[in-house]
Amino acid sequence: MTDKNNARQAIMDVVIKLVKEHSFDEASIDEICAKASLTKGAFYYYFKSKDDVVGQYIVEQIKTIDSERNEKLINIMISEDCFDQLMMLFSPLCDMCNRVGVEILQISISRLADQYYTSLIGRDHEGNAIITHLIDKGQKQGVFRNKKSASMLCEIMNDMLFGMVFYWCHHDAPFELKEKVAESVAGLLDYSTV
Repeated sequence: MTDKNNARQAIMDVVIKLVKEHSFDEASIDEICAKASLTKGAFYYYFKSKDDVVGQYIVEQIKTIDSERNEKLINIMISEDCFDQLMMLFSPLCDMCNRVGVEILQISISRLADQYYTSLIGRDHEGNAIITHLIDKGQKQGVFRNKKSASMLCEIMNDMLFGMVFYWCHHDAPFELKEKVAESVAGLLDYSTV
């Protein structure tokens, strides 16, 4: 039996491994429990379903990138270029998408988007205040020529990023995510290197 403190993590690790080895739908709760050396009761103590495992895994990944962002915030804010600062904020999200992989993101977006949208790229996300501030700063400096309100542009950017990640997942990563994010954000903000 897996140590109780590690049971939740063991289940997550097994599910993620199984998804990467074969399909999510093929993995049964019985197989997950056997590979994690846990009972079904232990599984259902921590998770409602396999979907819930993936959803909670994504939430943990988002918390990790938030933590990483907060650790790097001073370096981000030192940069003079508002566009570079935005890209430094979005870079961990792109890295997380690449690290987690298309299969896990497909599950989390297609099956769990409503439940976990706020955690993924939501209106209440802590980074939105920083993003809004950077857009406003860039507008005042004249490098972001889109004159819509910074808060509205932040909302549009959230929706655009969610759509971009959705497209990237469902078309098996047809483009380099960081490059596409940079190109799209530059277009949205009408970025100029004045």
